[in-house]
Amino acid sequence: MDQRILHIALGMVFSDLDRNSRAVRHDDHIAVEAEGDISLTVRVFWPDVFQRMRDKFHITLGEIRDELEHGPLVVSELAGECDSGCLFSARERIVVRGLSSDEYAMFRDTFEAFSSYTLEQDETLLPLHIAFFRIETSIKLKTKSQYFTVSRSLFPRQNHEHLFFLDLKGCSTRARTEEGGILKDGDVTWEHEMSFTQQEREDVLRVLKNDVHFLQNLNMTNYSLMVAITKRYVQTSLQLPGQPYGPDANENESDDHKKTLPIRHDLADGAKAIRADLVPKPRFCDEHPEWEYYFGLIDVQTPFKTKAKIARAFRIAMGASKEDISNMPPLEYGERFINFMESTIFPSYFEEG
Repeated sequence: MDQRILHIALGMVFSDLDRNSRAVRHDDHIAVEAEGDISLTVRVFWPDVFQRMRDKFHITLGEIRDELEHGPLVVSELAGECDSGCLFSARERIVVRGLSSDEYAMFRDTFEAFSSYTLEQDETLLPLHIAFFRIETSIKLKTKSQYFTVSRSLFPRQNHEHLFFLDLKGCSTRARTEEGGILKDGDVTWEHEMSFTQQEREDVLRVLKNDVHFLQNLNMTNYSLMVAITKRYVQTSLQLPGQPYGPDANENESDDHKKTLPIRHDLADGAKAIRADLVPKPRFCDEHPEWEYYFGLIDVQTPFKTKAKIARAFRIAMGASKEDISNMPPLEYGERFINFMESTIFPSYFEEG
């Protein structure tokens, strides 16, 4: 779809929601007058549910509009390798993804389960969707429609120096396709291990196991854990929503002040996060205090049905090992996935008992 039309539609969606707040109903739509031979109609789905999710994660409509007004939508280098259907906002904090008819049907059929789970959890690595809508364009009496999801990006891209990207399925035979590309399971070495404290390791694995168990119950397979390891910038004061955030945020401070250690984003138990915007919260590793770790599950709506079963049977017929195939029954896939994370990505260096 034409990016100009998509950008107009996004502005309509979030402006109308702001005006009407929770009063927008499931069957409401927003229409714009015809421009030349083109007329545009946007229908917003489940706005009250998405509002609750935005509230839970402290994301305001004003932030979203500000992000979209920062520039045109772009194709990210990261998304280009993972999902060519994704467009990012200029600062790559928002992901806009067009859905095929099959993807739309899957999103519609699983939305209640995914949204209920997201709202119930204190923390999840599943994608955080913040809007879902349909665009209908009429050009000279010919009408086309397409569905779109809007999500928070997994990783901050602006003002960060990225050291590694990993795309992990627990299948050790997977490897990156080109030099400098995203690392896969077979590329992982000791330098990619997450040397967290035992408590931090248990916290990450607890969230991951909860999410995997949820996906197993939905009959999903072939999902990935995306990991970004970035070098974090110096931050010498608490950041409030709307304040500068990044290496230029403290440009007026003295050099001595800039040398102070960065403030961690994770706070003491029971405390609420100071920052509330579209940038996800990182984790930290005491061994490398200058690094930030970001995690997110992707491709979480691939059911183990006929298409996946045929692909699996074909790979096996071609001589592939059952254990090295991504399309696996959900229970087997989840067990392999968690075992790989526990043993290879988050190894324990502590004695039990």
